Amino acid sequence: RRQRQMCIRDSLKAIVTALYRFAFYSSNGRLNTKVTAGQENRFAVEVANTGTEVIEKITLNSSKPSGWTITFSPTDTITSLEPGIAQVIDAVIKPPRETIAGDYVVTMIASSPNLANRQWDLRVTALTPTFLGWVGIIIVLVVIGGLAFLFRRLGRR
Repeated sequence: RRQRQMCIRDSLKAIVTALYRFAFYSSNGRLNTKVTAGQENRFAVEVANTGTEVIEKITLNSSKPSGWTITFSPTDTITSLEPGIAQVIDAVIKPPRETIAGDYVVTMIASSPNLANRQWDLRVTALTPTFLGWVGIIIVLVVIGGLAFLFRRLGRR
């Protein structure tokens, strides 16, 4: 009987397989941000290893409107990411100075060899610099002041 129990124990095997999986999302949980045209604007993104094995070479990229630049700081490539670890990276979004105010869509993409890409859309509200608004207000005030001066000077002749 003792020999029989040993044979059963020897025949049991456990096979453990590694799980390669990662998540890519915004750090604050929001999928929208505001940017000012012509300036660098930062938006924090996070890459997390949700699997059980180290993930190598995660590359960050984006799909953006024409003329916009999006860089990742400190790097756009994570060489390796341990299981259970998340890394925060700033996406530096810079629309050109002549961008028209409005809403735009930027697609954030994270990819790793042999794993499916992760991507999500970020709604970006582009604002024009307040400097141009002040220039417009000053021009309107100068015109009104000039007209008031002319009406007083040339009033009842």
